[in-house]
Amino acid sequence: MRIALTIAGSDSGGGAGIQADLKTFAALGVYGSSVVTAVTAQNTRGVFAVAEVPEEVIAIQIDVVPGCVPYFSDVFPNQYFYDGVRYLFCTLVINGYIEPDLTFTYRPFNNTTRGQFSKMIALAYDLPPYNPPTPTFIDVPVDNPFYTYIEAAYHAGIINGYPDRTFRPFASITRGQLSKLVVLAAGWPIDTTGGPHFADVPPTDTFYDVIETAYNHGLINGYPCGGPFEPCDAQNRPYFRTGNPTIRGQIAKILYIALGSPQQR
Repeated sequence: MRIALTIAGSDSGGGAGIQADLKTFAALGVYGSSVVTAVTAQNTRGVFAVAEVPEEVIAIQIDVVPGCVPYFSDVFPNQYFYDGVRYLFCTLVINGYIEPDLTFTYRPFNNTTRGQFSKMIALAYDLPPYNPPTPTFIDVPVDNPFYTYIEAAYHAGIINGYPDRTFRPFASITRGQLSKLVVLAAGWPIDTTGGPHFADVPPTDTFYDVIETAYNHGLINGYPCGGPFEPCDAQNRPYFRTGNPTIRGQIAKILYIALGSPQQR
């Protein structure tokens, strides 16, 4: 998603100024942000009043808008993934969707695909672009939108595929797979201290080492025991639900923490 910034006056009639610019941005599929330099009272017959915005306020607008503004209409400051979504969007790791009503959304409760997360990993960790002439996976051809990101992550040793040489880029990424990719991308040594922390992730589980490592880095937690088919053991350990898909909001929070929770301006 491309972002454009207009620096202009406000036209109360809507025919010029920032109002006209934002309409043009929307028509071109560009998300518009604005810096207001003046407020006017005008219509097609003339300009009847002008109030200039103080220079210091204009300067602050210019400074903070490119720095980071939460553009998504479905992501709010009181949500647990807000900081992660905001940071990753403003560092161009994630983008969103233009809805039919022209609102810009993140869809935080949608599942995340393996292809989408490969792109996020590649961008978040600045992996060198990799564009081999021959695809590694038979279901990720060179014209796949995630091709260079998947190849970069594979070349870096972060991801792999299935025995049939597929990657399944449009399948939802599971919580276990997510844990593995983040631990490998961060370069953390395996740390199973105190484990097993989850009732459904014994040491024999394929993802045990990476799930425990992610847990010990404060990246993940689980679901309280006692629900259907999830009885509590003597330690009342939570359940991780390794095979469950991961939603976009959870992904943003986990990746943001893995990056060290960088502070925003």
